[in-house]
Amino acid sequence: MHYRDLSVIRLGFHLPDEQPVVFKDDECLDDVARKASVKESMFLGWFKANKTNPEARCLTYVKFPSKFVWKPDTRKWFLQKSHSVIGWIFFVPPRSGEIYYLRLLLNFLKGPTCYEDIKTIDGAVYSSFRDACYAMGLLDDDKEYIDTIKEASHWGLGEYLRKLFLRYNRRKLVGEHAAYLQQLTDEQRVVYNSIMEAVDSGRGGVFFLYGYSVRSKGQIALIVASSGIASLLLPGGRTAHSRFAILLKLDEFSTCNIKQGSALAELITKAKIII
Repeated sequence: MHYRDLSVIRLGFHLPDEQPVVFKDDECLDDVARKASVKESMFLGWFKANKTNPEARCLTYVKFPSKFVWKPDTRKWFLQKSHSVIGWIFFVPPRSGEIYYLRLLLNFLKGPTCYEDIKTIDGAVYSSFRDACYAMGLLDDDKEYIDTIKEASHWGLGEYLRKLFLRYNRRKLVGEHAAYLQQLTDEQRVVYNSIMEAVDSGRGGVFFLYGYSVRSKGQIALIVASSGIASLLLPGGRTAHSRFAILLKLDEFSTCNIKQGSALAELITKAKIII
């Protein structure tokens, strides 16, 4: 089995103008932006190959490596002269938004030369990849979720699979909230009422609580812990660094790595309280 070329190639893909860029700390960002690798990714190279090669237009993206090979030095796809390989598209969970629907379309479409072609179904151009999936009938039933579970089952660990389609049991949480509320001391109840009044009224505020945690009633609450060990004590607990994409090494120029329109940004926007 040794002395053989790799038989599986990982196929990257990305939304418009969101291709990953790798650079060193001391590089000038203007020089980085002018690099060929920024505008000539493997995925964009697939578009270019479909424009010039009729044989390329007969293949889906995942089947493309069976006939073509990607040359990193020239940033182009060329016809395969030796053995064929198997393509594998990066896995994206369903809650990732538009990039998940883009990946879903890539399993069926052949020969697109741009993003607009991917969103064009039966001559109609749709405003989003999600709408294009609906037009193709890919979202009419539970097939997308079934396919996702089957695909993840080949490589996902048990803990990941359990969380893949996790939905909190709201009825159970309501019962827990009522039970915990009865256990509050007078001092804790004053704190609880003050915080919930700020949440319900939309007034907002910042509170420092030193003691036991309290729970939100029916609101979307983000609960973050001070450490990884502490996060294990909370249902769905996450560290602040994980939940808010905070860099581990901080300086005066550091920002949270939260993209506009992403699932995380939408979650934080909907959250009524952060504990």
